[in-house]
Amino acid sequence: MGETYNFTGFVTPSKATDVSLVWRSNNETVATVDQQGKVTGVFEGNATLTCTDEGSGKFAEVEVIVNPTHQGGLLIYPNSTTTFFTAKLENAITSYKIYDYLGNVRQSQENLKAKELVIQVDRLLEGVFILQVTDDLGATHSKLFIKKQ
Repeated sequence: MGETYNFTGFVTPSKATDVSLVWRSNNETVATVDQQGKVTGVFEGNATLTCTDEGSGKFAEVEVIVNPTHQGGLLIYPNSTTTFFTAKLENAITSYKIYDYLGNVRQSQENLKAKELVIQVDRLLEGVFILQVTDDLGATHSKLFIKKQ
């Protein structure tokens, strides 16, 4: 997410004179594309990009898949979940707490030492929760996650 890629559109024959390419994304919540073919990943998911020659109506499509980026912070996947998710951090996770929308602790565990945890959440009700982890340096990291039934 946030990364860019440049696509190049072209028309054949190469000596065509009336060339007007238009780029479109069918899902701009996932990926946007400007009129020079520069694609930007916005959110995790799939989008179809279309490059159309306005003169002839001919077009080409490409599917892009945007994956979450990990830049040293807390990563949760999958998000949303029904039974479990994985929490990953560059430093070792020493404890975690899961808070509901009212700030109540619904689940917690201490005395851990892992960079990656699989956390079971099937007993939580449907809703939006906050996972807060503490790392081995004493720093806290938080992410929202969605629990589905």
